[in-house]
Amino acid sequence: AVEGEHTSVGLLGISNVDPLLLLVQWLPELDSSEQQLFTSDWLRRLSCLNHQTRATCVNAAMVMRALSGLESHQRLNRSCAESLFVLVGSLGSQSLSAKELLGLLRLLRPHESSKAHPYVGPALRSLLAMVRKQGLESAMQYFDLSPSMAGIVVPTVQRWPGAAFSFIAWLSLDQDQLGPMSKDKRKQLYSFFTPGGTGFEAFISSEGVLVVAVCTKKEYVTVMLPDYCFCDSLWHSIGVVHVPGKRPFGQSLVYIYVDGQQKLSAPLKYPTMTEPFISCCIGSAGHRTTTPPPSQIPDPPFSSASTPTTRSSLGAILSPQTWGGLLGGKPESVTKLISAGTQDSEWGSPTSLQGQLGSVMVFHEPLQASHVKAICSAGEGGAKRTFFITYRLSMW
Repeated sequence: AVEGEHTSVGLLGISNVDPLLLLVQWLPELDSSEQQLFTSDWLRRLSCLNHQTRATCVNAAMVMRALSGLESHQRLNRSCAESLFVLVGSLGSQSLSAKELLGLLRLLRPHESSKAHPYVGPALRSLLAMVRKQGLESAMQYFDLSPSMAGIVVPTVQRWPGAAFSFIAWLSLDQDQLGPMSKDKRKQLYSFFTPGGTGFEAFISSEGVLVVAVCTKKEYVTVMLPDYCFCDSLWHSIGVVHVPGKRPFGQSLVYIYVDGQQKLSAPLKYPTMTEPFISCCIGSAGHRTTTPPPSQIPDPPFSSASTPTTRSSLGAILSPQTWGGLLGGKPESVTKLISAGTQDSEWGSPTSLQGQLGSVMVFHEPLQASHVKAICSAGEGGAKRTFFITYRLSMW
């Protein structure tokens, strides 16, 4: 089931689920109680380690195999049977079909009407595990974007109707599996690009860090949120708000929110919004860039950790970020500037989110901190549980 050391399944992943299905099926046939208990314990550990392993087992119908084995509970050691119920509860918390739920309920029918089923208690705990929240917000419905080519494509936006760009989404990412290409990919959160290749982008780097980018005709500017790794198998809400600068001395800014709290505000260019967005992708590899020949790539612009260019507007000079840097304050973000078309070489080629995506909201107006906090406070289930995109902030 795991190619390599089985204790490293969290990094290696389940490469072949079929042996696990056979072990579930063979459990009642094992004569030794110790073997039953050992096998069921490792089955539960391997199958329920994180979202990805649970999703693999759910898609392989392991729940039905476990219920089939529990039908022969007389031949199972009690601890082994209870371990299978825990397995069913954990996998059911990931996803459970009506057929599987009916199979679990039918399993509790006693053979004698005067006696209760011996495993009523473990079965009820299994059901509670499917619906109980463990204190942290979680999504009841979501898109599984684990395959590398998975994702959501939004129809072309002929004309962006507002003067800003705001994005909010709930996501859950597991720790990356080991692989030869794991360091050469960037997990796309969203990308909105025009025919000329300009637009907005955000992705999770190979280190699990959120990176927000703007691409112009000549430059690819990124702002990275340090000290936050999202590959922890927990659900997080991420908000990104791009606000254009007001003329003549205004400065374009980006605000990044995590779990309803503002974590970063930094100068970031704002792309031209006159062209239609023909490539609009969420959680998808989407817009793929082609690195031009070396002779066609201009010299990379100057880049520093605090300011994206050597020239600054009056607003940039007077901004708190600049003064904080001059006074020796710790920079809140890492800004990087490279030539447009070289982002794949610098950050890795785009791939899907490779995780789970809950509710997604896109607005053409700048969300305020109170708006983001209210949306996050409502919880993932408080927002619409399926993907939607809106261009009008009518709720406010």
